[in-house]
Amino acid sequence: MARVISGLTPAFEGEVRLDGKALSPNVKHRDKKDKLLEPLQERLDTAFVFISHDLSTVASFANRIVVLYAGRVAEQGPTQRILSPPHHPYTRLLLNSVPEMRTGWLEDHRSTREAEQAMADVVNIGLTGCPFHTRCPLMIPGTCDVEKPPVHRLEQDHRIACHRDIGDLLEAPVLDA
Repeated sequence: MARVISGLTPAFEGEVRLDGKALSPNVKHRDKKDKLLEPLQERLDTAFVFISHDLSTVASFANRIVVLYAGRVAEQGPTQRILSPPHHPYTRLLLNSVPEMRTGWLEDHRSTREAEQAMADVVNIGLTGCPFHTRCPLMIPGTCDVEKPPVHRLEQDHRIACHRDIGDLLEAPVLDA
């Protein structure tokens, strides 16, 4: 994320760079983000696109989040809706993958199907069906691997592309969230 803004250089009389600290959810560094991004956004009347696997960092400054997997939208909506259940299984994986500073965190997560797939040498992205089906703990054989997932339209413009019912996605836990 350190180079996130550097592509905006032509819009400014100099180069703009943000380091990881400026994009950190840490309160101490959040002031940097507020002083840099918000005035630029207002002055240019524009939006910024940040690409990251760390949803907690993105959530510290984003109004909306779009979760992509293999170039396809898995989930999208206002930030607070994305951080609250229900979650697309990939969104849940991203939320669960942020390391926690506690004893036993790695051991707790290492045995999950998502972690085992993430540690595999090759991630197989299906050409048909849901691109996440080879890693999904909620995969429905004969459906997820064959058919494109429907888009569930929830409140506040929150959308989830998944074959599972929303009730199934509500029941899938986010570990220690």
